[in-house]
Amino acid sequence: MAGVNPHVKIMLLKVTDLKSRARVVDFANAIRYAIDHGAKIIQISIAFRGRSKPVEAAIALAQKKGLLVIAPASSRSESTAKLTPASTPGVLTVGACDRNDRRAPFSGWGPHLDVVAPGVDILGLHAWGTDFLSLMAGKDIRKEPSGAVLDKFFYVSDGSCSAVPFVTGAASLVWQKNPKLTAEQVKQILIMTCDDLDRPGWDNKTGAGRINLKKALTMKA
Repeated sequence: MAGVNPHVKIMLLKVTDLKSRARVVDFANAIRYAIDHGAKIIQISIAFRGRSKPVEAAIALAQKKGLLVIAPASSRSESTAKLTPASTPGVLTVGACDRNDRRAPFSGWGPHLDVVAPGVDILGLHAWGTDFLSLMAGKDIRKEPSGAVLDKFFYVSDGSCSAVPFVTGAASLVWQKNPKLTAEQVKQILIMTCDDLDRPGWDNKTGAGRINLKKALTMKA
């Protein structure tokens, strides 16, 4: 499968167990590892309730080193104000919309939401017998009628976490085109070139709107 930027280099750091449980220290250590090993963008694909000083300190260090940190709003239709890293200062927080540019009902909302991206019916890969959807359901959903599993290798999923990679890919392309940009400049370009949704201007349901990669790549910094 090809992503938004098929030529980007990806450093995959796993911090959760098979039930998506993790210690905050694992998150912080993974962020610091990425910083130390040359990452330019850190995508954190989970949101958890409450504050975490170790995670926030690691994110602050990443920003000090010039990295862009991107994270999802909740997939439970709750305020980003309650979540880490969605509410952490400087983080580019992403919600989800559908193919018709409507806010996904499950997408997080609130004062920290920056942009939305496609997060409904997103095509993905799964390993036979270890797919994420079955783990979350607590049963093998392939043994029951389901629209989620397409065949042995592919399934579709919903979630703000499914929207974040689109924004990460867009950010990497913008940065690739102009390596002299700062992380904050890349973030602002993505925000300023959104297609506005819902109420005019920024709103707490869809942020600045749905990202528009063509506009982002043609905007003069």
